[in-house]
Amino acid sequence: MTKYDKLIDDIIASKNFTHALSVVTDKIKQYPNTSYFYALEAQVLALSGEINKAIDKANDLLARFPSDVTTLKLLIDVYELCDYTPKEDVFEKVSKKYPTFQLIQEWLDHAIQNFDILGMQKATMSLTKSVSSSGQSDENIKIIKLWAAASFMLACNCCKSQLKPIQVKLYPQLGLKMIEHLSLSSAPEVYVQSKLLELSGKDEENLEKLGNFLKKENDLELKILYFNGLEKAKKYDVLYETTKHYLVDMNEDDWDTWKLFLESASHSGKLEDAISVVKSYAVTRNSQLALLELSKYSEEYPKDEYVANYISKYGHKLCLFPDLSIFVKSGDDITKILEVEYETRDIPKLLSGTRKPTEADVIFLVNYLKLKAYTDQSLFKSPEFITTCCTFYNATKPLLNKLVEFEYFPGFEFIILTIQSMITQAPALDELLIIKLIIILENTLEKNKFEFHLKLWLISLYSKLNLFSKSSALFDSLKIKSIQLDTISYPITNRSSTVTSNVSKLEEISKFFNFNVKNEVPQMIQNCLHSLALNKLQGFVEFQIRLETSFTKISNVLELCNAARLTNHKTAIDDRLKPTLRKYYKFWHSAPGSTDEEVYGKINDNRDLTTFWDCGIHTKLEDVDAKLNSINPLFNLSYLKLMVLRELIIYDIHYPNYEDYKKEFIELYESSDASLTSIERWSLSAIVQLIKGETKADQIPEAPSNLLNFNFSHYYFTVVNTNKQIQYILSNHGATWGISGVKLLKSISAQLNRLIKSFREESLELNVASKHILSEYKVKVSDWFVNDPIGSSFKITAKQVNTSFDSIEDANYKSIVELRKI
Repeated sequence: MTKYDKLIDDIIASKNFTHALSVVTDKIKQYPNTSYFYALEAQVLALSGEINKAIDKANDLLARFPSDVTTLKLLIDVYELCDYTPKEDVFEKVSKKYPTFQLIQEWLDHAIQNFDILGMQKATMSLTKSVSSSGQSDENIKIIKLWAAASFMLACNCCKSQLKPIQVKLYPQLGLKMIEHLSLSSAPEVYVQSKLLELSGKDEENLEKLGNFLKKENDLELKILYFNGLEKAKKYDVLYETTKHYLVDMNEDDWDTWKLFLESASHSGKLEDAISVVKSYAVTRNSQLALLELSKYSEEYPKDEYVANYISKYGHKLCLFPDLSIFVKSGDDITKILEVEYETRDIPKLLSGTRKPTEADVIFLVNYLKLKAYTDQSLFKSPEFITTCCTFYNATKPLLNKLVEFEYFPGFEFIILTIQSMITQAPALDELLIIKLIIILENTLEKNKFEFHLKLWLISLYSKLNLFSKSSALFDSLKIKSIQLDTISYPITNRSSTVTSNVSKLEEISKFFNFNVKNEVPQMIQNCLHSLALNKLQGFVEFQIRLETSFTKISNVLELCNAARLTNHKTAIDDRLKPTLRKYYKFWHSAPGSTDEEVYGKINDNRDLTTFWDCGIHTKLEDVDAKLNSINPLFNLSYLKLMVLRELIIYDIHYPNYEDYKKEFIELYESSDASLTSIERWSLSAIVQLIKGETKADQIPEAPSNLLNFNFSHYYFTVVNTNKQIQYILSNHGATWGISGVKLLKSISAQLNRLIKSFREESLELNVASKHILSEYKVKVSDWFVNDPIGSSFKITAKQVNTSFDSIEDANYKSIVELRKI
């Protein structure tokens, strides 16, 4: 849009492109030397579908080298609308003609805004050429050269697959050339030099420069580079003396330094000296772990002895389990060690009620159970394990009465271990089991209101039932903000558009990506450059790319597409969502050779899938995970790509390479491991049959009967959504699919219409059916908590059961109301 004329903005926004073109033509006659209106003319042509004319107009304008920045940005937008790549980058072409410092700076800003690493490299290199003639100070010239050097580093580290072999070899050398005559006085400057020397294969020179700088300044980041360089070069004598210096002389009790110290000692024949250092060192967590690390290099230091030593010293500390899990593996037998400590700490008296629990007791018992389960996961299959968890929890829960607000109570892990064990032992994750688990967790949360993991597990379980309002309210209580919307919103957004019409959370996530990320992250990169925090530059650039190409961002757009379709909000899809999906389709095809280490050229899955499992034994239990994923399975990459392609096939019919959408969609559907539900697979099959020219539709899967199951709402939302997809195709481009295609779609739509009509007629009875199901479950669950040996261990009262069922009934009613809206 234009800042020059609001009238044209309004006309374009109303999609009256004929009128817009007329007004722009008048503006060109009125201001024949204003390049912007020529670019605007090309944009209007592109928006109206006259792609070839738009490209010709844009190329003609670019050939005249317009230097107005707003015009150049609009030209770039035009080329993107036309899916056309000019022979030369717009800013690059014009900057060659007018190599002014200001124009090239605008080019750099634009490259940063659009996470264009190679554009940053070219722009900063061009700045070094223009800076001398622009009257800049020596200090500014140094800054620009450092920017250029850092950009060469970025190009090699972040998008190596996009470079030619000669560039991979040449760029580090050019980066070093930029700074060879500069006095590098700060750690960030030396960091860039070090990374370029490493990329150039100049390891000896790199180690020399790092070593010299570290003698003057103790910088953590450079120290890590130096240690890694010495290890890579197998300079174990130097590595040993250096790590010893930091441990002993500098008193830096760092675990990574300890590991390298012992490794280098073993390779350089100085293990005896290292052992004396460890033994004479102050007793700290890391020095005691170093004794355990010694068992890797010397038989004189048996692992079991030092595991026992560590448990004796730190068994009552939260650090024990994560520390020992480095050394103790599944299958190791440490039962005797644990039992000795169990007796030493007088745990039997605690469990018999003859003494009160202490904070040290609860932490030890948590560590005790976690280590036993970690080394022998078959315990999760044992009913006795559940009983033990309950016994430990009941013995230590008097401490809950002393908790102040937000205080942490480690005993919640007994309940998490119990939940995992119950799911393991169940043949399947059915509604009855889920309700039992929810009641256990809700009762635990009542006494420990701020425990993050309890809420995550509850949200996950609620999402397996038709109770979106419960999982939504719990998620809101987590106060998730900013970057966490990218990493940890998936439990609440996964298929949310197929169970509710509420899009507030989806819109919040969309706002985070489209406003917060777009405005704030590029500024962070700018600040890195201007403050010369060049050691942080790559991290911020990769952070930007990860957010701009985020799995969550794309899945959120897909959910918004579903929601917009249900409310017949076609303009939202055409104007806002379709261009975004096309952009990401093009992006994941832009760098087919990108490596696992690179974040450029692919969808980046930033979802935090580990925090959910960072309790219990801190390891994903495959059986539990499989059962959780049997209902509302988490999206995977194949799912994401299939759904993006489906939307583009429906809405992007004029895309020049439209046939590519269809071909890739069929290949993915037939060969992918997409995490689809049965109704989703059927829904996609309609598109598959349409593309293949088949005339008979697959049978629609049978509707779920249990209103409490997630799949009940999900089924009917998906059926209605599929019908709206078909109606859109028939109304907007049915003729392109031929007579047989139209016939197929009408046949499917007729089936769906009958199904939807029948459901709507029966929907008035859903609340009665829901109450009947819940009444049956309540009897069974109440009996289990009273009479079952395991159920009674939780000491859940009838009042607590009633409260939970009242809450579930209310949430299920809200889900029924949502169903009646569609």
